[in-house]
Amino acid sequence: MPLLASFKALLFLAFALTPLTSQAAAYPLEAEYEVPAAKEVGTTAGQLRIRGMAGGGLIASIRERSTASVALEGVIEKMFAPWIGLRASGFISVPFDGQLQLISARLGPSVHFLPYRAVDVGLFFDGGFATLDLFTDIRTAMAMLGSGTTLDVYVTSSVAIHFEGLLQGGIASRNGDARVILMPSLLTGLGFVF
Repeated sequence: MPLLASFKALLFLAFALTPLTSQAAAYPLEAEYEVPAAKEVGTTAGQLRIRGMAGGGLIASIRERSTASVALEGVIEKMFAPWIGLRASGFISVPFDGQLQLISARLGPSVHFLPYRAVDVGLFFDGGFATLDLFTDIRTAMAMLGSGTTLDVYVTSSVAIHFEGLLQGGIASRNGDARVILMPSLLTGLGFVF
């Protein structure tokens, strides 16, 4: 019995002398992994990014001739992490020769490869709806998918010059036929970060 009593006493002392709140040792490389402040140049988590762009586009259909147009796009993007965001896009084409006109609204994820830097490269994938020739008597509604790449060059922490290559497409019913509609576009404009 004296051995069991000694063991109990030793166990009691071990627990009695241990502090109730133990502190973890400080990580020796903590300064290397600090998240940069949101006001620094570049893409960071929590940003709201608003962009307005203009450029050129080409509406191509398999059975109709291609139509060159001025392409206008507005984008609102919310960054949930430095690399992942959700973007909503509104697009309108203004054809030069009165041919096909496309208006679309899309929503989808974006991926940024160079956060916290003055130059950022990204990809996006989105889907939504579109109309062809909304202001004519042969208007057509259709589903639309889009994908593209972006390049942001930050002038300040809240202003960026934005470049975007976009390909969107869908299948439209035109005069009883299913027509594949593709619209590649190159756009540039300004982006504002909040």
